[in-house]
Parts: sequence; structure tokens; C-alpha cells
Amino acid sequence: MARISTAGLVTAAILGAAFAVGSVINSYLPTRSDILLEPFPIAGEIAQPVEIRTGRVSADNVRVASEISQFGRTAKTPGVFALVDLTFDTNGEAPIVAPISYVGGDGKEYGGSQPGPRINNCGSAQVGLPVTCTVVIEMPPTALAGGKLAVYASPSKGGDSYALIDLKITAEQAEALIAGAKPVEIEATRYLGRKP
Repeated sequence: MARISTAGLVTAAILGAAFAVGSVINSYLPTRSDILLEPFPIAGEIAQPVEIRTGRVSADNVRVASEISQFGRTAKTPGVFALVDLTFDTNGEAPIVAPISYVGGDGKEYGGSQPGPRINNCGSAQVGLPVTCTVVIEMPPTALAGGKLAVYASPSKGGDSYALIDLKITAEQAEALIAGAKPVEIEATRYLGRKP
């Protein structure tokens, strides 16, 4: 009968422990499909165009409202409505961008597929004919400062690019915007002149 040495037992125990630790670590690592399904942000800033898979987007003119009206209907909020003018210039991949959400300074995402009132009245863009619309998203006043607009290239969000546009709203600017909040009539979609 073969005897197992103490060194052999220690080696076997170390290998067994290493395999167990490796298995636990491996269970926390993302799989290939997890990585492929993860959306990837393309950072930008207000008033600067950002290229995503479906075209070019830019955000301008951030405002805050306490009440919004469109098509004869009015909505009020105990929080605030953030209004951002968004311009989309399609490259022909898709005529619209959706979903659009606001990533607040508190780290939470508002709008998009989240519950609560929001308006995305962007019409369809055509190649060479950019569209500008006002995106409206409801949020608590504390989320306004440090906010970013997330504009996705596809409704599924997964495995695709999206613009993450820093709106450059400081705490002082947020306070001033909130203090000046008043009812706003939302403009209809605007089409810019044809580009060559």
C-alpha cells in the first residue's frame, strides 16, 4: 500500500483551496455575453456634438420648469422638470434616438424607462436634416446639479453606444434655475435647414 507523504497532503490541500478560491472569483467575473450586452458611454459636454452609432447628438439650453404644457395638456410636479434641447443628426442608421434619460448628480437615472412623467417629442430625423426637440424629465430638485443627459442609440440600451453629455450644472446654477422655475409651453419639434 502506497503512503502519502505530509508534503503531498499539504500540496493537495493548497491546490484544493486554490481551485475553490478561483471558482468563487470566477463566479464574480463578467462573462463574454455580459460584456457584449453592456452599453458603452461616449462622454461629451453641453453644446458639443457627440457621435454615437446612429448619428450625432448635442444638448443645449437647459431650463427648469415647475409646470409644463403641450398640446393643451398641463403637468405639474412637486419636484422639477428639467428641459433640455436635443439636436439629432442621423447618419441613416435610425431616424430617432431613444430612450433618453437624465443621470442626476445623486447618481440615479430619471426618465428613459423609469416611471414618472417625461416627454420626448423628437420627431424623425433624415440624413442631412437634423431635428431639434425639447426633452422633459421629472426629478427631485436635488438631482439637478451635476446632471448628465444619457442619449441611447437603440431602445434596448444593451451592447450599443450612448452619449453621456455633461450638462455642467453647478450647485449654484441649479439653485438659480430652480428659483426661477415657472410654467413652460413645450415647443414642437424643430427641423434645421438641410446640410450639404
